[in-house]
Amino acid sequence: MAFTDASLIALRVFREVAERGTLTAAAAALGYTQSAVSRQIAALERAAGAVLLERRHDGVRLTAAGRLVLRRAAIVVDQVDLGARELAGLPEEDESTLRLGWFATAGAWLVPHALASLGRTHPSITVVTREGSTPALVRALRAARWTSH
Repeated sequence: MAFTDASLIALRVFREVAERGTLTAAAAALGYTQSAVSRQIAALERAAGAVLLERRHDGVRLTAAGRLVLRRAAIVVDQVDLGARELAGLPEEDESTLRLGWFATAGAWLVPHALASLGRTHPSITVVTREGSTPALVRALRAARWTSH
């Protein structure tokens, strides 16, 4: 198993253990058994190929590998949570419009791929695009002068 196979649940559990300092406290906070938390940590350590926690009589302490994984786990979990909040805020109407501003280099590869992905997952959303500099795009959006070019 490679670290890229680490589950989101294991990353959430690991972050909770690191923040609370004990497997027991993390289990209680997550509504899991201590055994379930221990299994998630063991799976994450297998995926990382390294010991992430030093288990001590008074709790746990992060190893160097554990500190690195915690930094990355926090970013991943926060980004997934942000995406979930953003998705929850998307209108469910059939005629939603999204205004997308982009700069020239993004338009070469990133914008077409993002639009294709959005079209597959949310086909009812209409996307109006505009290329420009950030200040110009912000002014157009604020002035409600956003039309497709």
